[in-house]
Amino acid sequence: MSVSIVLRVKNEARMLHDVLQGVERQNYRGDMDVVVVDSGSTDGTLEIARAHNCRIFCIKPEDFSWGYALNLGAEKATGDFIVYLSGHCVPVDEFWLENLLAPFEDASVGGVYSRHVPIVEIDPFEAIELEYFWFPAGSGEPTESDAFSNASSALRRSTWESVKFDEKLLMVEDGDWANRARAAGWKIIYQPRSKVYHSHPPRVENIYRRWFSRCYAAKKILPRTREGSLLYLMYKTLLCGWLDLKYLARHGLLSRFWQIPLYEAARQLGAYNGARAAIAGKPFDRWHDVPVPRILEKLCKPIER
Repeated sequence: MSVSIVLRVKNEARMLHDVLQGVERQNYRGDMDVVVVDSGSTDGTLEIARAHNCRIFCIKPEDFSWGYALNLGAEKATGDFIVYLSGHCVPVDEFWLENLLAPFEDASVGGVYSRHVPIVEIDPFEAIELEYFWFPAGSGEPTESDAFSNASSALRRSTWESVKFDEKLLMVEDGDWANRARAAGWKIIYQPRSKVYHSHPPRVENIYRRWFSRCYAAKKILPRTREGSLLYLMYKTLLCGWLDLKYLARHGLLSRFWQIPLYEAARQLGAYNGARAAIAGKPFDRWHDVPVPRILEKLCKPIER
């Protein structure tokens, strides 16, 4: 089977060489090419991509949406399978791709996504999200899932041709796509044997905007979600704070306990405000359109490293 690996990038020079090296060392014998969709890099990202013989397609930053970049990458791909990989997700081993594609032996499988292994030293608080909630090791066996992440995933070309990504969503375009693919009769599989390293540096504005965008989009897709409720905000803050404390203790990082209320302020207020904005019908089309409260930026600045 032929495979096209599609990377969406903007200013990924810090990690892109490692990502592409990880792709090149895969234990995969079929035809494979790499497509890069860039949305305005200025840091040497394109030079790295050219050095690795990637096919590069550029879009204007003002035209970017997650869904548009994903659809454009798929249009330019030539493979029978489209593999999406974030420009800062590094394959853990040489079996990442082989394991990711294995569930497609079942003809009813339309999409598969990988386990994300957090780099605890970069951001232990985000690591809790990845390890406990979204990408658990579990039994290690592939399982049918209600979730999906395009940061490391594979789709049948035929599935994408019948169910494309929504280019107007602010975020959660992958979850929306998976819901529509399942409704069309395709199975979505979580494959924990396919693993990538994936963590973000803890910048306050990114934490806030990531959670604002997730919950803004989620509230539009699933209006009954509990996000946007004050009671749920308090519950989530207490739960995540307790998990933060346990995780820091487990990894010998209790000296960072004082960061917990600051991190949760950025995370939970982003989620709450995003959901409330969706309920109010406020339009947000781009990540950078999301305003970050100045007082929150100043208050939570100490979590940045």
